[in-house]
Amino acid sequence: MRGASLALGLPIVLVGSPVITALIFRWAGGHFFEKPELGFFIGLALGLFIGVRETVRIIRQISRISQEEDDSASGKDDSE
Repeated sequence: MRGASLALGLPIVLVGSPVITALIFRWAGGHFFEKPELGFFIGLALGLFIGVRETVRIIRQISRISQEEDDSASGKDDSE
């Protein structure tokens, strides 16, 4: 059940990271360097990287949780 709740957050991570970082960098680029377009694209690229990295981390965590649930359902005990 924990894996399903983590999986529901994946779209938010994939969409939210690039949008938020692009907007922040656009503001910073316009405010400090007077180049909001450059800041937007840098923020978008950084946000995509962050989103993909977090997605991979969450998928690995879901896989680990699923494997633990399968092991406990089949009666296997790793402590022996």
